[in-house]
Amino acid sequence: ELLRQIGRGSYGDVWLARGATGLWRAVKIVWRERFADAEPFEREWRGLKEFAAISLGESSHMALLHIGRNDAAGFFFYVMELADDAERGRAIDPANYVPLTLTEVRKRRHRLPAAECVTTGADVARTLAKLHARGLVHRDIKPSNVILVDGAPKLADIGLVAPMTSARTFVGTEGFVPPEGPGSPSADVFALGKVLYELATGLDRQDFPQLPSDLSQLPDHRALLALNEVILRACEAAPEKRYRDATALLADLERLQAGQPVRRAARWPLMAAAAALTVLAVGAWLFTRQAPTSPTPSVAGPKTLAAAPAPISDKSIAVLPFANLSPDQANAFFADGVHEEVLSKLTSVAELRVISKTSVSRYRDTKKTGPEIGRELEVAYLLEGSVRREGNLVRVTGTLIDARADRQVRALTITKSVTDVFSIQAELAQTIAAELQAVLDPGTKKQLERRPTASAAAYEAYLKGRALLVSGGRREKTEEAEKLFQSAVDADPNFAEAWAELAVIESIFLFQSHDLTPARRERADAAMAKALLLAPEAPEVQRAQANFTYNRFRDYARATAQLEALRAKWPNDASLSFLLGVVQRRNHRWADSLANLRRAVEMEPANLSFSDAYEQSLSALRMWEQLWAERRRTGPLRPGGSEAAERELMFMKRRAFASRVELDAYLAGVPAAEREQPEILDLRQSRARERGDLAAYRRLDQQLAQSSVADAVGSAFGYAQLGDPAAARARLGDEPEKLRAQVAADPNNSAAWQRLGLIEALLGRHEEARRCAAKATELMSEPYDPYFGPQASKMAAIILAWCGEKDRALAELRRLALLPAGYMAAGDLAHRHLWTPLRDDPRFREIITLVERNSPLPLVNGPAAPVADRR
Repeated sequence: ELLRQIGRGSYGDVWLARGATGLWRAVKIVWRERFADAEPFEREWRGLKEFAAISLGESSHMALLHIGRNDAAGFFFYVMELADDAERGRAIDPANYVPLTLTEVRKRRHRLPAAECVTTGADVARTLAKLHARGLVHRDIKPSNVILVDGAPKLADIGLVAPMTSARTFVGTEGFVPPEGPGSPSADVFALGKVLYELATGLDRQDFPQLPSDLSQLPDHRALLALNEVILRACEAAPEKRYRDATALLADLERLQAGQPVRRAARWPLMAAAAALTVLAVGAWLFTRQAPTSPTPSVAGPKTLAAAPAPISDKSIAVLPFANLSPDQANAFFADGVHEEVLSKLTSVAELRVISKTSVSRYRDTKKTGPEIGRELEVAYLLEGSVRREGNLVRVTGTLIDARADRQVRALTITKSVTDVFSIQAELAQTIAAELQAVLDPGTKKQLERRPTASAAAYEAYLKGRALLVSGGRREKTEEAEKLFQSAVDADPNFAEAWAELAVIESIFLFQSHDLTPARRERADAAMAKALLLAPEAPEVQRAQANFTYNRFRDYARATAQLEALRAKWPNDASLSFLLGVVQRRNHRWADSLANLRRAVEMEPANLSFSDAYEQSLSALRMWEQLWAERRRTGPLRPGGSEAAERELMFMKRRAFASRVELDAYLAGVPAAEREQPEILDLRQSRARERGDLAAYRRLDQQLAQSSVADAVGSAFGYAQLGDPAAARARLGDEPEKLRAQVAADPNNSAAWQRLGLIEALLGRHEEARRCAAKATELMSEPYDPYFGPQASKMAAIILAWCGEKDRALAELRRLALLPAGYMAAGDLAHRHLWTPLRDDPRFREIITLVERNSPLPLVNGPAAPVADRR
C-alpha cells in the first residue's frame, strides 16, 4: 500500500509504503518517460539487478527487498527498508514521517564532532568498498543519499549503481562530482570526501577547502585537522592524487579510529585557508587604521578561498622527440617510430601520467631548458633520446631528467639488431617505470614485452605508414599509408597492429564518403577481424577497434563503450579522454563530452588539438566566458602568441554577440601601413557591407579579388545583400560550373551539395537549389550524424530562405537555435550576409533574442530535447 510520496528525483519518485504484514517500507518507482531515450533507463535497470545480486546477506548495504517491472505502464520499481524518522527513530508516524538522511542531520546539528564523522565515513566507505570490489560504482553520493537505519548509515539511491565499464553517463550533483566526471571508484571517493567535509565543518561543499573561522575554539579542532588531511586527499582535483577507491580511503579512516596518524596529503589547501584567513584579518585591521573618518561600507569576503596550483605528480613524464643520429637522414621515420612506441608503452602503465606526442612535438630542436619544459607541460621528468640505425643494427640512448631539479637521473644505451627493436623499447620503458616507482601488473608487463612482428621489412613499412598519417594532409597521403600497411601485412600476415591500422584507414574512407563500395567495406571488415583475432588485448588494436566502430558503423554508443573500457585500463592516457569527448558529442552526450574534453585539456594543457576540440564544444554550447578563458590560456602557445590570440578573441566575440563595436575598435587600432593587407581589407569589406555602403564594398572587393583570402561566393552574397544582383552573378564567375562538376564526380559530398545549393538559389534556380538542399541533408542527416547533421539542416534552411520559403526556413532555424550542434550564435545571425532574405522579418529578430537568452545552452546528455525559452 503506497501511503504518500516522500521524495522525488530526476527519474523517479519515492513513496512511504506499508506491507500486508504492517511493516514499513520505502518504494521507488523509476519512470521510462523521464529518460530521453531507452538506453539510460535500461542501464539503471541493469545496475539495480547487479546491486540486488550482491546485497543479499550484506548488513552494511541497504536492504533491497524486491524489484519489479511493468513495461506496459513504463516503469520499474524496487522495495527497500525504510530510513529512521528524523524525530522518532523507528516509531513511524505516516502522516508526519521525515526520512533521516545526513542532510537532515546537518539541518538539525549543523556540524558533527570529528570522531562521529570518522565513524560515519568509515561505515559508508566500508559499504562503498564492497561495491568497488564487485566492479560497481554508486555515482551519486551526497548527504541526501545516505540514510540512517537503526542509527547506522547506508547508501540510498541505488538505482544509479552501475558497472565501472558502463557508468560514464553524466549523473550526480554539482559540487560532489569531480572535475573528470562521475563513473569511477575515485569519483565516488571524491563525493564521499565532500560529504565528510560538510559534516565535519558545517560549511557548504562549495566552500572547500575553507575551514571554520572559529577552528581554534572548537573542542575537537585537533581531530578535525587530522580528518581534514584525509578529506583533502579524497577531494583532490587530479584523480591520480586522490584515493583510488573506497578501500584506500577506508584504511586511513580506520587509522584515525584507532588513534593512529595518517600520511599527510599535500598541505597547500589547509595552509592556503589559514593564510587567507590571516591576510583577511590583517587586511581588515589595516583598513580600519587607514580609513577616513567617514562611514565605510562593509565588504564581504570571498565565498571560497582560491586554491594554489596542485603539486606536479612524481609519476609524470614527457618523452621528448628522439634525435635521428643515423648516417642516412632518410631514417628519420625510424627514430620517430621508436619514440612513438616508447611513449605508447609508457602510456600503458596505469600509474604514470605521460604527455602525448602531439604536445611534445613542438620541443623538437628546442632551446628551452629542462625546467622550462617541465613547467610548461606540468611534468616532473623528461626523457631525452636518440636513435642511430646503421645497417642491421640499432642503438637507442635514453636520458631520464628530473625537470624540477634539472639533473640527470639515469642514462641508458642499448644496441641490438633491427628485429630486436621491440625489446629495446620494452627495456627502456620498464627502466623508466622502475625509476618513477610505477608498479607493473602482469598484464602490462606482458604487453610491454610483446613482439608485434619479427619482420624488419614489415616493421619498416608500418613505421613509414604511421609517419604519413601523423603528418596529416591530403587524401593522397592516406592512400600512400594504406599501401604501406598493406605491404606490412603482406610481409608478415601475423602483424596485428598493421592490420589494425589498415582497418582504420579503410573505415576512414567509408566515413568520409570517398568510397562506399562493397569491396571497400569487405576490406575494412576483414582487416579489423584479422587484427582482433591476432592480438585482441593489444592496446593499439583495441584503440583501432574503437576508431573502426566510430568510422565504419557510426555506432557512437558502442565506440564510447569501447573507449571507456580502454580508459579504465589506462586512466592517464589523455588521448582516450579526448577521443571519448569527440565521439560523445556526436551522440548528444554533451555533458559527458565536455567533461572528457576538459579532462584531456587539464591532463595535457599544451596540446592545442585537445584545446581546439574543447573550444568547439564550448562554442556549440554558447559557453562564451569559458571559451574566452581557454583561448587566453592557450594564446601564448599558438602561432603569433598572445597578440594573435587577442585578435581571435575579437572574432569570437563578434560571432557570439549581435554587436559591431569589437570589430570597429579593432579596425580603429590598425596602423595605416597595415590597412591594405588582404586580411584587413576583408574585415573592412565586411563592415562596408554591414553599413550598406555599396561603393566602398565594390572598391574593397576589387582590391581583394586577386588575394588568397578572396571568396567569390561570399562576395557575391554581399552584393546581393546590398541590392546589386547583376554584380552578384558576375562575381560568381565559373564557380557554379566547378561545383556542378564536383558533385558529379563526388556525389556523396554533402558540403559540396550545400555550397552548390546556395549558388543555385542566388542565381534564381530555385528548384535546383531545393534539390541540392535535399541531397545535402539526405547525405548528412541528423540521425546519421547528430553532430554535423544539424549544420547541414541549417544550410538547407538558408537555401530555402533564398528560394522565398521564409516560413519553413524560420521554423527550422528556431528549432536549430536550441540545439548545440546547430552552432547558432547571435553575432552570426546579426552580421552574416547569408541571412539577408530573413533580416527584416520580426520572427528572425525573435530567433536572435532566443539565441541570446539561451547562452549558454543547458548542459545535458541524451537526444537533444526542446529547450525552455528562458525569459
